[in-house]
Amino acid sequence: MSEGSTAVAAIVNAGSALLGAGVGGVIAYFASMKAARYTMDKTASRDRERREEERAEMHQLLAKRLLAEMRENIAVLANPKPEWGCVVALHDAWDLVKGQVPFPAPVAEAVGKAYTEVAWYNTVVAGALIDHATFERIRSFTIVEDRAKKAPAALQSGMAALEAHLGETQPT
Repeated sequence: MSEGSTAVAAIVNAGSALLGAGVGGVIAYFASMKAARYTMDKTASRDRERREEERAEMHQLLAKRLLAEMRENIAVLANPKPEWGCVVALHDAWDLVKGQVPFPAPVAEAVGKAYTEVAWYNTVVAGALIDHATFERIRSFTIVEDRAKKAPAALQSGMAALEAHLGETQPT
C-alpha cells in the first residue's frame, strides 16, 4: 500500500470513528432522555397516588368527624339539659365537610337533609330563646318538640347513609 492510500484509510477510519462516536452520542442522548422521561413519569405517578391516598384519608377523617358530630347531636337532642329547655345542635363538621368532601349523591342528600332539619331546629330554638314569653308560647304549640323529633330522625337517616358509605370506602 502506498502512503497516500494509508493516509486516506487513516482519515476514513478516523471519520468512521468520529461518525460512530457521534451516532453513539446521539443514541446515548436519546436513551438518557427516555430514562429521564420514564423517571419523571414514575415520580409524577407516585405523587398522584400519594395525593389520592391523602385525599382518601382526609375524606375518611372528615366523614368520621361528621359521624361523631351527628351522634353527639342525637344524644344532645335526646337528653336536653333541663335548665335550657331545649338545645342548639352542632354543625361545625358539616360546615367543614360540605365544601371539601364530595360524597355520593344519596349520602350527600341524606346528610344534607339531616342538617337542614338541624338548621330548622336551631332556628326555632333561637326564636324561642329571644324572650321567655315567646319560648313558652312556641313550646305550647309543640314546635320545638316537633323539630326535636324530626332532627334526630333525619340525623339517624344521614348517619345510616354515611356509615354505609364509610363501610364501602374503608381502606383495605
